[in-house]
Amino acid sequence: MYRREDLDLLELEANSADHVFSSLAPHYVRDLDRLIAQIAGAMRPGGSLVFSVEHPIYSAPTNQSFVTTDGGDRVWPLDNYLVEGERTRTWFVDGVIKQHRTIATYVNTLVAVGLTVEQLVEWGPTAAAIEARPELAEDLDRPWFLLLRADKPGEG
Repeated sequence: MYRREDLDLLELEANSADHVFSSLAPHYVRDLDRLIAQIAGAMRPGGSLVFSVEHPIYSAPTNQSFVTTDGGDRVWPLDNYLVEGERTRTWFVDGVIKQHRTIATYVNTLVAVGLTVEQLVEWGPTAAAIEARPELAEDLDRPWFLLLRADKPGEG
């Protein structure tokens, strides 16, 4: 079943899902603990949750753009990483509200509801992708996406 709903209000039936997938949405959710608890309760034993978020290294900085150091190096500035909470950004339009969280918060939220983290990927371009599109090389300095997979223990 496919559902499209406000994730801050989502209510799910217990033991109703084998697999849950969400792409680039949880970083908009105000109450991540509630959402993950809803999903974990809906998952059947052996089920999996796979989701992606904007990488916290990307969402943390006050200024989301590369800067040039006095030595001429182009770097991604990182500040406010451990300061979680609301960030107002321009994402196609002005005033988009996102929730910055650390990697630890995402992982610990999953663990707190009894899920087992099976995989964590910090997306970056491959050498082949950079060869085809050299501008992607800057994505080696800061990943855009964090992808997580967590399973509910038990037989599926």
